Amino acid sequence: MAYLVGAGLVPEGVAWSWAVGSLVLLLRYPKKSLSMLLQVPVTFAPFYYAQKLAPEAFWEAAIWAFLMLLLDGRCFLGVVVGFMVDAGLLASARRESRP
Repeated sequence: MAYLVGAGLVPEGVAWSWAVGSLVLLLRYPKKSLSMLLQVPVTFAPFYYAQKLAPEAFWEAAIWAFLMLLLDGRCFLGVVVGFMVDAGLLASARRESRP
């Protein structure tokens, strides 16, 4: 978030609010899945701003991200499954598959 504030794309108050809110949530509910969920907007904000401000850079980044998923998709899927298990989204599916 600091690089977005430094570039003038996100107001300082929004960044501080996000940081404090995230800290409070993580101290209250210390789960890896919550931490990952709170990182999503900060991770994808540069793509959003690039699409608006520098479309060429956006397409380069989107192609690069797609290629990385193709090259290391198994790791990505492992992270997604880990997130879903930690969030309790796969618990019912595992119980149903047991005899």
